[in-house]
Amino acid sequence: EIAPYVWGEVGGESRLAVKVVNGKVVMWSADHDSPHQVHLPTPMWRSAVWLLPLLIASIAIILVMGVAWPIDALVRWRYGVRLSLDGRASRIYRWARPLALAAGLVMVAWLVTVGVMAVTFFINSSLDPWVVMLRVLSAVVFPFAALATAWHAWVVWRTRPGLRSVWAKAWSVALTVACLTLLWVAVVFHLIGTSLA
Repeated sequence: EIAPYVWGEVGGESRLAVKVVNGKVVMWSADHDSPHQVHLPTPMWRSAVWLLPLLIASIAIILVMGVAWPIDALVRWRYGVRLSLDGRASRIYRWARPLALAAGLVMVAWLVTVGVMAVTFFINSSLDPWVVMLRVLSAVVFPFAALATAWHAWVVWRTRPGLRSVWAKAWSVALTVACLTLLWVAVVFHLIGTSLA
């Protein structure tokens, strides 16, 4: 430590400085960074410590549902078993799955886009139409998927009593949490909207 909250590199010239307010680190920077670049603590509500594992689990849940969906339909068709839902429950069941799958695919598209941009440093105006399309899709798909899966979970919990439906209840909650997580990530990281700002 060469000054209060300033450290120097041993055998070199680089320095690292920390700003402390009320006993807490509020920012830090180093000489090798750009002069205007400072590092700020991430608030807990958007921290990757809990959000990244939850996001990965959410995408996995949605992809498993996407794979199981046609298998379930084929098995029911093969054995002539009708869906045991009717009326409003059947409609929301049929809306929740494609919306959840669409939300998962849009999030995967975002992750691939940002990953390619980060790895290749390819960020220019030629990507604008793609990014605007993803932002508009996000504004539609994420809220409707969260709403549809939450409504589906509510219907499942109200219409399926007994131990026989424990799997359906657990899966409806998992799918709802997955879609709510995707919506939260989209809102927190500004993936929803029509502008590029």
